[in-house]
Amino acid sequence: MQSIYKKGMLTCLTLLANPVLATETYCSTRSEMVEQLAKSYGELQAARGIQNSSAILEIFASKTGSWTAVITHVDGTSCIVAAGTNWEQSAFNPAQKT
Repeated sequence: MQSIYKKGMLTCLTLLANPVLATETYCSTRSEMVEQLAKSYGELQAARGIQNSSAILEIFASKTGSWTAVITHVDGTSCIVAAGTNWEQSAFNPAQKT
């Protein structure tokens, strides 16, 4: 588990420092991913949507503004596809009727 965490941290730091240099994606089980994002960054699920019939996109964000975009596949594998800072939650709620 610790090597997965170290690999994920290295991947995230590489992506944040220079996205062009990132050559591999950090993936783990969804439960491990959710646990590590909460434990390491205080990030909880802020949004989600179905990408296609085999994947869900989730955004995890913290009160300090860090965020991580994660794709979860039907086999339960979750992969970090982007991460950043200064997350701002929009007031827009598409589920709310006007």
